[in-house]
Amino acid sequence: MEKKILTVMNFNLNFADPIPFINLFLNLIKGDRTVSNLSYYLIDLILHDVRSTRFPPSIQAASAVHLARRILSDGSPDWDRTLQFYSGYSECSLKPAAALMAEVLVDLPKSPFQAARTKYASMSRFRGLSKLPALSPTSIKRLIF
Repeated sequence: MEKKILTVMNFNLNFADPIPFINLFLNLIKGDRTVSNLSYYLIDLILHDVRSTRFPPSIQAASAVHLARRILSDGSPDWDRTLQFYSGYSECSLKPAAALMAEVLVDLPKSPFQAARTKYASMSRFRGLSKLPALSPTSIKRLIF
């Protein structure tokens, strides 16, 4: 049965990815490099977490941008009307996925999955993003919980 379905589809299968959505949201807000890198970092962190599969890629991306802006807050709103209009998501609807990302950030020091943390610690490529004091478990707990 599966072979017949795949034959009808010409074996053309696609995987939905949050990256195009992140790119769209970052273009809408004219996000700086740090917000951009932090959004990608948050997505990288939840890739291995099975709980993230309950969220569509667009919500994962929107939540990553929302949380990145909240962590790096400069006084601007975390999720403004423009983002809400183009994404179709209210700030409230992003909270479950953002909470999962925050939880993964808090638990990261004791996690066996350190590849993303190591990757984003690169000074030359990501300006040591994963070492920012704003990403410490204490800071994240204070910000979110």
